[in-house]
Amino acid sequence: NPARAIGIYSRCGSLESGKWANVVLLNRDLSIRNVIFKGEVVK
Repeated sequence: NPARAIGIYSRCGSLESGKWANVVLLNRDLSIRNVIFKGEVVK
């Protein structure tokens, strides 16, 4: 896991309560539907 390798797994790297919510949601055709960065929808 890249977050563990660079020492930030306690803040991000998995979807858990208290961690930054960085997620990319895709449509069926793999186009971007939404981006969530640090818990805020940005697209």
